[in-house]
Amino acid sequence: MSVSAEIYIFLNDYVVDVKTTFKKFEGNLIYVEITPLLEKFGREGQKVYLKYKSFILPTRVVGRNKNSILLEFPKISPEKPLGDRKSIRVPPLKEENFKVTVGNLTKNLYDISEEGFAVYCTLEDIDNLKERKSVPFYFELPRVKEIIKGTANLVNIREQGNNIICGFEMIDITNADSIKIRFYIYERIKEILEGKE
Repeated sequence: MSVSAEIYIFLNDYVVDVKTTFKKFEGNLIYVEITPLLEKFGREGQKVYLKYKSFILPTRVVGRNKNSILLEFPKISPEKPLGDRKSIRVPPLKEENFKVTVGNLTKNLYDISEEGFAVYCTLEDIDNLKERKSVPFYFELPRVKEIIKGTANLVNIREQGNNIICGFEMIDITNADSIKIRFYIYERIKEILEGKE
């Protein structure tokens, strides 16, 4: 499986942006194709950011072989977000049929992070939501079958191909619920790297 990816390396005075190819995810290692810039700047121990599909994953160079740079898959901790970013967004597994009830609407999930979620919506939905500062929401987190609920603010509306996506920021979920979402995101990242969309 070869899919395009980008590596960002933040140095003291500049950023190195490398276009490369994701090769595979095996064990706890992510293999990306070596390029001249990765050869020069991707030293062992160097912190880098892997942009792949819907997320940017903070990681570290742990080795290389003739054709690949090896990156470590970050460990997850209940005490802190995955890597340095709290907003890694992942789409649900297609067969999960992940629904979110926001206000009085039940919609299909587009993607989720620890801070918010986005759902597919219509022009009529936007009219229903845009006048309200905050709305109650809830959803059942797949796999663990836990209900997550709270209040969310509509923060963006965008077109994605032929779809309209409404993005919400969760403003009052518990730490326990945030951790449950974090573990869901961690598992989805592994699945995406393994090719399970």
